[in-house]
Amino acid sequence: MAGNGAITEAQMRLLLPKSADFGLSEQEAYATIADYSLSAVASDELRHQFELAEETFSLDDIEDYLQANVATPRHDSLLQRIRAELRRGNRSLPSGVMLLIVAVAVIFAVAIGYQAILHLSNRGPAPGPPGSDPGEVHSKPTPPPGETPVMATPPPQVVVTPGPTIPPVEPDPPSGMLRLEPLQAGDPPPFEIHISEVTCEHYSQYLRSVLETPPPGWPVGGSYPPGKAKIPVTNITWSEVTGFGQWIAEQHGWPRTSVRPPTIQEFERATRGVTIRGHGNPQAPDYWGVARLWQYDQPSAVMSNAWDRIIIVGKGQMYDMIGNVAEWGNDQQANERAVLGGGFNDQSRSFNAMQTRWMTRDTRSPWIGFRYVHVLTP
Repeated sequence: MAGNGAITEAQMRLLLPKSADFGLSEQEAYATIADYSLSAVASDELRHQFELAEETFSLDDIEDYLQANVATPRHDSLLQRIRAELRRGNRSLPSGVMLLIVAVAVIFAVAIGYQAILHLSNRGPAPGPPGSDPGEVHSKPTPPPGETPVMATPPPQVVVTPGPTIPPVEPDPPSGMLRLEPLQAGDPPPFEIHISEVTCEHYSQYLRSVLETPPPGWPVGGSYPPGKAKIPVTNITWSEVTGFGQWIAEQHGWPRTSVRPPTIQEFERATRGVTIRGHGNPQAPDYWGVARLWQYDQPSAVMSNAWDRIIIVGKGQMYDMIGNVAEWGNDQQANERAVLGGGFNDQSRSFNAMQTRWMTRDTRSPWIGFRYVHVLTP
């Protein structure tokens, strides 16, 4: 392939019919020419910018953007190739970098096109014929009778979906507790809530202190399983959660009944914030699918999932409220207690983590853990 720069559109039209001479289909030739063009015009500084983009945006993010904002191209093979590489997770060099360049270039093209449309829409009326008054309004000429006027093709509408406005990240409180006050009708009285789910390490401290029986599968003596220190504790009953709460209250000198699982109202209040994934609303029924929380098949370390961090303006962050493991709640319905949020076993993309479930208080499950609240006015 000759030339010292990018292949122009006219050159591409000439080259594609000759693809058979080189044993290539037109699709293969198009992809090859596109890779060559991008590599030819990319300066060292531009390549550095693409490397920064690769660190900032995951391949899943780029695929989401392509699916949501890019219309069907004239040559489907290139976009199909990008998506195939994204699904395979191919990040090898040089093809992986070139494919990322193609994806980012498409995003840049969409943004430039959008700005061009805005520019054209803001331009004033076209000037009139020579010698006419600049302020005079000139209408379009009327075509002769019987002649069909030629209608100009309107420019394509580019829909740019704005992302969430991310508030500043506040430092996590040393106590691990976030104080929340009522903001609207129906909100609960002021309370403090633990920002993360209780870990195996924390629960182990309780077991060794009060000599309680550990959850099924734990070593004798109350020690947590190896490698599970920061994993949320599960397989505990609602009654055992209550015992842990009384122990926490005693540690702080609070009334014994002032520490308990959160109510449905308190859970809703603590999830009323902004996330950095998708539309940014963790309470939306589709957020489980937007954040891809259905992809997990086991619990992960608390506070480790960036998509499951809720930023509450002026307060701080709540972690793992939507996913990781579901959590015991304090509300009662007949002989059952509320189970709040979603767990790693919820595999449906359409799962709604804000929909309360109910379990008997003696239920043990590998996908149900807990966090606790401190009631300020018991």
